[in-house]
Amino acid sequence: MRKRAVLLFVMLLLAWPTRAQTPPAAASPTTQPAAEGVAPITPQDVLRAVEERLVLAKQFNREGRTLEARAALMDAQRGLSVLLSAEPRNIHAQVLAGELSAEVGNHNEARNRFKAVVEVESGNFRANLGLGRFYVLSRLWRQAESFLKNAERVAPRDKVGEVLRLLTMCYAGQGDRLKAVQSAERAVEVDPTDFESLEWLVSARIGAEQLERAVETARALVAGMLKDRDARPAELWVLQRLSRAYDVLREALKHYHNRMYRRNPRNEPTDELLPGKAGDAARVLIELARVADEQAKIRLELGYHEMLLYVEKAAEYQPKNTRYVLEQAGLREATRQAQRAIESYQHLLEITDPADADRNEVEQNRQVAREALQRLGAPLTSQPAAGTP
Repeated sequence: MRKRAVLLFVMLLLAWPTRAQTPPAAASPTTQPAAEGVAPITPQDVLRAVEERLVLAKQFNREGRTLEARAALMDAQRGLSVLLSAEPRNIHAQVLAGELSAEVGNHNEARNRFKAVVEVESGNFRANLGLGRFYVLSRLWRQAESFLKNAERVAPRDKVGEVLRLLTMCYAGQGDRLKAVQSAERAVEVDPTDFESLEWLVSARIGAEQLERAVETARALVAGMLKDRDARPAELWVLQRLSRAYDVLREALKHYHNRMYRRNPRNEPTDELLPGKAGDAARVLIELARVADEQAKIRLELGYHEMLLYVEKAAEYQPKNTRYVLEQAGLREATRQAQRAIESYQHLLEITDPADADRNEVEQNRQVAREALQRLGAPLTSQPAAGTP
């Protein structure tokens, strides 16, 4: 009876709407308390709900949505705490507790959780992966390699790439450049579009002096992110990753370029080109200049995203100030959020009692909004035309 009461309490916690405003998929039937005549709630139901919150938190963190991630993690923590008090030896719950601790940066607690699991279940994939990741972060490469090889042996297909990326870090840390390249190549074979796998393959090839191939891989990384950018032009995290991809390409190009010069007795590049390398060096320098130009544009757009955070709040506090609303609309347009920009321009034109101190400026702002809506091919009002249902 006590266990069922505890489980019901956990389910109520997890069914409660989170501050993260999680998608409908997270509020599945498994997160609802059992009703009379319905099959009883099991620990597996609770664990599934906790897992959903943890997956959401990781996704939010990847996308830079830290507040939403924190709320989802708090939900998961509450559920796990209650469940572990009822079933302290539940292996799945222990693993989730370790992953949650790692996600919030409590790595020692995560290690202790995972070690407790592998002492009972030595082949547990997630516990071995968690320990491998911990020792990679600690730069204890031998220990990391041992646990990661255990994880690789039992890894689900969709997790093999992650294990191989961590093994790449291990081998690179140990100075085994050939194994690092081989591991990174295998990770890319698993998923040829995975950003981190491609990034680590570039790094491994630079370390192994495979510089032309490193440049080719870095170009592929940028090309993939440009496709993502075209598909999701308003996503901040996509823009940040594109900037990072250009960083990777620039690093590969610099190493490639440096190899075109004579080396001094300390094996450092001099300013004297090797014979016949003038044309190649010039082409690489032009490409580096192009990358710098693209990154400058990205940094400008990233700045617009930061500005928009402040202006959105100002427009929220004073929604009838046409200058604030106009700035909001312009920044939404600059960050490729065309529909939201249209809504702001239309809102500005619908303000009947502006809060601006300068009435002449109000009319100027309205004219700018009209011209912007015409340019965007949008109506001047968000209200449907007369007779429209």
